[in-house]
Amino acid sequence: MPRDFSIAGVCERDIDLLLLEELRATPEFGRWFGEAILGESGGICVDAARSVTSSEGESDLEADFRSDDGAVSRLLIENKIGANFQPAQAERYRIRGGRYVANNQCARVFTVLLAPAVYLREGVAAEGFDRFLAYEAVRDWFLEDKSLGVRGKHKAAILTSAIEKGTIGYQMVEDEPVTRFWRQYWELAIREAPELEMRQPPGKASKSGFVTFRPAVLREARIRHKLSHGNVDLEFAGMGNRLSELRARFGERLESDMSIERTNKSGVVRIRVPRLSTVDPFEDQIENARAGLRAAQRLLAWLPRVDR
Repeated sequence: MPRDFSIAGVCERDIDLLLLEELRATPEFGRWFGEAILGESGGICVDAARSVTSSEGESDLEADFRSDDGAVSRLLIENKIGANFQPAQAERYRIRGGRYVANNQCARVFTVLLAPAVYLREGVAAEGFDRFLAYEAVRDWFLEDKSLGVRGKHKAAILTSAIEKGTIGYQMVEDEPVTRFWRQYWELAIREAPELEMRQPPGKASKSGFVTFRPAVLREARIRHKLSHGNVDLEFAGMGNRLSELRARFGERLESDMSIERTNKSGVVRIRVPRLSTVDPFEDQIENARAGLRAAQRLLAWLPRVDR
């Protein structure tokens, strides 16, 4: 009788080695991985390495993808199952990437967070990283490629075990000052920008930094105030690789301080605003909070006016 495919005790190192093997040895996986991160122009994987260390820290994985025009994009991948981020971890990745480009080791660098989808809770998982790829998407690739047979099932089982470990291990620890900040922000939004229909926030963890507005009049988009980034985005899900469509639709109607950008898999119309810190007193930042709310109000009124 065959054994089942459940695997206990999977750790981040196991996932690192699994991906390193596939990136180096399976061209089909490499092409899919590149497209999942970089879009249709991802290219082919020409090199991959694990535990790459420099003076700015360590990348769990690094992978080079060469596009049709010969340009190399390097992915710096941080792999998380359930551990917390280290201080300034995303920023250190970005500094390493900048050095690679400055030294002509590659044309472009993208920092990538690879983790179970649970990391996207509260909308802060990919904060500071250019891209996010969920374990679930990688697992599904192995399940859907029937040519892999038992080998594919084994790889999928490893990823399933890591996903379950990440889900069980995730416990939101409420941060009292951050929760107080969110409540005061909500009270201001309800009082001064009721049309945004902000929902009353529950207790918040220390890294909770994206406020999402989903007013009923917005059918295909949402508005997000990314507090520490200083961005207010009108976000269109699934449009990250289709920015040309957004530019054709809105480009001539953008106001002077608006831009069209990519964020993870979404395309956004963005307004820059002052940054906010959820750990500092709200009272000292209330004018910056008002600036963010005004930008959200503008985007809410702008969309139906220009998209007729």
